[in-house]
Amino acid sequence: MICPHPDRETQAFLEEIASAEGQAFDDLTLHDKRNGLEAMLLEAKPDAPGVETQVISVPARDGRQLSGYVYKPLGVQQLPVLFLIQGGGWAFANAKPYGPLAALLAVELNRLVVCVDFRLSPEHPFPAGLEDCIDTYGWLQTHADMLGGDRTRIALFGDSSGGNLAGAVALRCHGESLSQLEPLVLVYPMIDVSMGAADRYPSRLAFGAGDHFLTQASIDWAAEHYVPKAEQRGHPLVSLTNNKALSQLPKTTILTAGMDPLRDEAGYFASLLEEAGVDVCYRVYDNTVHGFLSFFHRLKLARRAVAFIKKQLA
Repeated sequence: MICPHPDRETQAFLEEIASAEGQAFDDLTLHDKRNGLEAMLLEAKPDAPGVETQVISVPARDGRQLSGYVYKPLGVQQLPVLFLIQGGGWAFANAKPYGPLAALLAVELNRLVVCVDFRLSPEHPFPAGLEDCIDTYGWLQTHADMLGGDRTRIALFGDSSGGNLAGAVALRCHGESLSQLEPLVLVYPMIDVSMGAADRYPSRLAFGAGDHFLTQASIDWAAEHYVPKAEQRGHPLVSLTNNKALSQLPKTTILTAGMDPLRDEAGYFASLLEEAGVDVCYRVYDNTVHGFLSFFHRLKLARRAVAFIKKQLA
């Protein structure tokens, strides 16, 4: 396997992380991991474009209400919608830390972006978070116009574990009697956490040791807490490579990073979609790392990636 080298901006980013004082992310408590990731993602806020922001409450099953945010370009009405499902290992991020990225996507894609606080593990393991995302997607299909969105044009977007959830929501559309016409966008998605996954994909071994932002230890922790029983991690709505209904997916765009432990499973998933007859576009940004889109204030290629996504959603 050819191992790419980081570009100048990515190298500076990685050196800054390596030189930071304190415990490594994998050694932190859950509380500190959540706070640390939130602080890191919100560093992009000063460089995020101005948008109209609205706090919303979305009804979910069992009488629960999900809090969330709507991000909308200033002064624009009735836009197509982007349901952004945040990453963070199914455990570390609610909607707030994704505000800067959501604002960027709203302006650059000219869409109304919605992000909600779905239930997180380990307090709420699979399928809790997925159910919340399915309920939100269904609610948007009947209520997006109340927010200033076009309820007939709702694209699903997810990064990392959020890409896993976005793919799973798309695969559940038929069973939940939900329509799906807009493309699916998965950014460095976590696709396969079934037994032996760490050995099946060379990128896990090449980039998961700790020098390239995301670690194999973090991936393992996320899987173990999202699906506590190891034998259930191959569930087709958790490890999407095992799903037999991939042909039902709409046009799908998959972006990943060349130095991401999750790179090879994303590429394998793209090949499975192609074999299933799905219109799929797979692109690797060779010289950067997992999470690069959220660091658009540091990495210029993030904005180039957003421009590419815009073309795919046109």
